[in-house]
Order: sequence, then structure tokens, then C-alpha cells
Amino acid sequence: METSINSLRAQHGCGPLRLHLGLSRSAGKQARLLLADGELNHDAGSPMPQRLHRAAPSASLLGEDLAWGTGSAALPRSIVRAWMHSPMHRQIMLDCRFSQLGVGIAAGRFGQRGMRATVYAADFAA
Repeated sequence: METSINSLRAQHGCGPLRLHLGLSRSAGKQARLLLADGELNHDAGSPMPQRLHRAAPSASLLGEDLAWGTGSAALPRSIVRAWMHSPMHRQIMLDCRFSQLGVGIAAGRFGQRGMRATVYAADFAA
């Protein structure tokens, strides 16, 4: 996923994102929490700015993209494509000020109907 996001960023004149261990841990925990909750919510568990600041304390800019999908729509390339077609998600991915990324992925039963799905959390910092 990091590779495809960086490829898109390069096409839009942005530098690559480097994997950040703290953000990756935070994103993983968030993806698992969202899967268990059955809904996407940036402030699940704790408010997003506080959660990301704990993960990357020196960051001056923070952002997050969330998504879930089933079947082929749950593949990383499908999730990135969906984010690129959403103005708010696209804005975060292509913000050249961001330099660090953490990605969390959780698969299992999601939502009230308990369908098999994969949840993604991508946390960005500068």
C-alpha cells in the first residue's frame, strides 16, 4: 500500500512517505478497533489528533484515511483507488507536507450483518 501511495504522490510532485513505526502501531490498533466496532470513526477509542500525536509526538501535521471493503474491493489497490476518488482522502494522501506513514489492516467480521471485510487505517504525519 505504501508503494502505491508513494507512486501516486510522485506523479503529483510529492516526496515519498517513510514508514513510521509508531504510526504503524497506532493505525493497526485503530483498524482492529474499527473492525470490532463495526463502523469507521476517526475518534474511536480516543480523539484522532491525540492518538496520532502520542504515536508521533514530534509531528506538526497529522492526518488519517480510513476505509473498509469486501472481496476485491478490500484489496489495497482498490482502497487506494477509492481514496483517490474521494476529495478529502485524496487531499490527505497527496499533501506534500506529509513525510511519514503508518498503515493498519484488520480482517474479520464487520458491521451489523457480520460480513467478512478488511478495514484500513492510514495515518500520516509531518
